[in-house]
Amino acid sequence: MKNSTTFEEVAAALEGHHHASELIATLKTWDAEASEFYENEAGEQLNGDLAEAVYWIAYIYHGGQSCPLYAAGSASGFSPGMAADNVEPGTEAELIYKDLETILESEAS
Repeated sequence: MKNSTTFEEVAAALEGHHHASELIATLKTWDAEASEFYENEAGEQLNGDLAEAVYWIAYIYHGGQSCPLYAAGSASGFSPGMAADNVEPGTEAELIYKDLETILESEAS
């Protein structure tokens, strides 16, 4: 899936979140791997798996419309199908989602 959102747009939306540096670093790692796989330049269109993971992590964990996670989900450019209620199991998006979830759930520990 291609969309017009860049990694930088999502990273900028996350600024201000108390886990911004960890979330951005994790996304940057996945973005770099995807760029190598898809032979894209880093910073070009956000990989569909990354966009899906960002959308769902934001949807599930945001703290309201003023939360940076909410902004990142909106910036992801991902639009789920009508029947979707979470990240698609067994996909790279799910792996990315789980990495992000680990960071966000670390505050509960």
